[in-house]
Amino acid sequence: MENYNTHMKLSWGLVHLGYNTPEKYGCFNTATYQDVIDSWQHTDPVPSELDILNAFDLWLVEQEKIAYMQKRATEYPPLAEQFDAIWHAIDSGTFDKTSKFYTDLKAVKDKYPKPE
Repeated sequence: MENYNTHMKLSWGLVHLGYNTPEKYGCFNTATYQDVIDSWQHTDPVPSELDILNAFDLWLVEQEKIAYMQKRATEYPPLAEQFDAIWHAIDSGTFDKTSKFYTDLKAVKDKYPKPE
């Protein structure tokens, strides 16, 4: 897991709460929660620091859950190769778990398993 500084946690926490312009809320490179309070420009009450940090944690969990998909996508064979592998497997009567199509995709899926 990457290290996230306070600025990043406050920025992404606010975005996750629906405040999509963190620069308006004091989230610059050295931002503190007090900076958020001092620069708040929204009609809603300022979210508590705990609410912002909890929103960041939820966002981070969501990002980690989908990271496997991005990693898989970069390593899967191009679609043209996948279609060719399917055609050859069907043509040779081996369209099963021994086919190149299946084993190539299975290797990537095993390398980047879907999180629970």
